[in-house]
Amino acid sequence: MGLAAVELVLAVEKEFAITIDDKDAEKITTLRLLADYVVTRLGAMVPGEKTEWTSDPILQRVIQLTATQINVPIEKVLPDSHFVEDLGMG
Repeated sequence: MGLAAVELVLAVEKEFAITIDDKDAEKITTLRLLADYVVTRLGAMVPGEKTEWTSDPILQRVIQLTATQINVPIEKVLPDSHFVEDLGMG
Protein backbone atom coordinates (compact mmCIF):
# COMPACT_ATOMS: atom_id res chain seq x y z
CA MET A 1 0.00 0.00 0.00
CA GLY A 2 1.45 3.34 -1.07
CA LEU A 3 1.79 6.44 1.07
CA ALA A 4 -1.22 8.15 -0.52
CA ALA A 5 -3.41 5.12 0.26
CA VAL A 6 -2.15 5.01 3.86
CA GLU A 7 -2.92 8.72 4.25
CA LEU A 8 -6.42 8.13 2.87
CA VAL A 9 -7.01 5.29 5.34
CA LEU A 10 -5.88 7.57 8.18
CA ALA A 11 -8.19 10.36 6.96
CA VAL A 12 -11.14 7.95 6.78
CA GLU A 13 -10.37 6.60 10.25
CA LYS A 14 -10.31 10.13 11.64
CA GLU A 15 -13.43 11.26 9.74
CA PHE A 16 -15.58 8.34 10.89
CA ALA A 17 -13.88 7.67 14.26
CA ILE A 18 -13.11 4.05 13.36
CA THR A 19 -10.01 1.92 12.99
CA ILE A 20 -9.22 -0.02 9.88
CA ASP A 21 -7.12 -3.12 10.44
CA ASP A 22 -4.03 -3.27 8.19
CA LYS A 23 -5.03 -6.69 6.87
CA ASP A 24 -8.49 -5.36 5.98
CA ALA A 25 -7.01 -2.24 4.38
CA GLU A 26 -4.91 -4.40 2.05
CA LYS A 27 -8.09 -6.06 0.73
CA ILE A 28 -9.92 -2.79 0.06
CA THR A 29 -9.19 -1.86 -3.54
CA THR A 30 -11.96 0.57 -4.52
CA LEU A 31 -13.75 3.54 -3.00
CA ARG A 32 -17.00 1.60 -2.91
CA LEU A 33 -15.35 -1.21 -0.94
CA LEU A 34 -13.91 1.35 1.46
CA ALA A 35 -17.33 2.95 1.96
CA ASP A 36 -18.92 -0.46 2.51
CA TYR A 37 -16.24 -1.26 5.08
CA VAL A 38 -16.97 2.01 6.91
CA VAL A 39 -20.71 1.26 6.90
CA THR A 40 -20.02 -2.18 8.37
CA ARG A 41 -17.73 -0.75 11.06
CA LEU A 42 -20.21 1.97 11.99
CA GLY A 43 -23.02 -0.55 12.24
CA ALA A 44 -20.87 -2.78 14.42
CA MET A 45 -20.15 0.12 16.77
CA VAL A 46 -23.78 0.43 17.85
CA PRO A 47 -24.60 -2.99 19.35
CA GLY A 48 -28.25 -3.62 20.01
CA GLU A 49 -29.41 -0.54 18.14
CA LYS A 50 -31.03 -0.71 14.76
CA THR A 51 -28.99 1.50 12.47
CA GLU A 52 -29.98 2.95 9.15
CA TRP A 53 -26.48 3.39 7.77
CA THR A 54 -26.40 3.44 4.02
CA SER A 55 -23.33 3.62 1.88
CA ASP A 56 -24.46 6.54 -0.31
CA PRO A 57 -23.66 9.44 2.05
CA ILE A 58 -20.59 7.63 3.32
CA LEU A 59 -19.48 6.84 -0.22
CA GLN A 60 -19.84 10.51 -1.15
CA ARG A 61 -17.72 11.53 1.84
CA VAL A 62 -15.08 8.89 0.99
CA ILE A 63 -14.98 10.27 -2.57
CA GLN A 64 -14.54 13.82 -1.22
CA LEU A 65 -11.76 12.72 1.12
CA THR A 66 -10.02 10.86 -1.69
CA ALA A 67 -10.18 13.83 -4.07
CA THR A 68 -8.73 16.05 -1.36
CA GLN A 69 -5.99 13.55 -0.43
CA ILE A 70 -4.74 13.07 -3.96
CA ASN A 71 -5.53 16.63 -5.07
CA VAL A 72 -7.69 15.83 -8.11
CA PRO A 73 -11.08 17.17 -9.18
CA ILE A 74 -13.89 15.26 -7.50
CA GLU A 75 -15.38 14.44 -10.91
CA LYS A 76 -12.38 12.18 -11.61
CA VAL A 77 -12.96 10.11 -8.48
CA LEU A 78 -15.62 7.49 -9.14
CA PRO A 79 -17.16 4.94 -6.75
CA ASP A 80 -15.52 1.99 -8.50
CA SER A 81 -12.15 3.68 -8.99
CA HIS A 82 -9.30 1.39 -7.99
CA PHE A 83 -6.78 3.08 -5.74
CA VAL A 84 -3.72 1.91 -7.65
CA GLU A 85 -4.84 1.43 -11.24
CA ASP A 86 -7.22 4.38 -11.58
CA LEU A 87 -6.04 6.87 -8.98
CA GLY A 88 -2.31 6.18 -8.94
CA MET A 89 -2.18 5.61 -5.19
CA GLY A 90 0.32 2.76 -5.44
